[in-house]
Amino acid sequence: MKRIADPECDEAVTEAFERGQGAAVNEALKGWKTNGQAIRDGLPAKLRDFLETTRQLPAWADPKALAAGHRFGMAHAQRKRSRTSTSAGSAAT
Repeated sequence: MKRIADPECDEAVTEAFERGQGAAVNEALKGWKTNGQAIRDGLPAKLRDFLETTRQLPAWADPKALAAGHRFGMAHAQRKRSRTSTSAGSAAT
């Protein structure tokens, strides 16, 4: 199976974890969910620079289509999660 990766991101994250900064990175990114949010302090410079550089959508991206895809995915993820929870709960009783 061919792996698809983001070498720039991989390098920044690997460097942070190799330096023992994993917990600090996780804490700094806790609650960061959208590109419009400010990036919190506490990230290593290489990772912060990567996020600042890549958080802008490319010119060809269609924000409305992305939002529609997100809504679709969330609607189906919720439905699947609900069915799984219900099934698990029924089996336990």
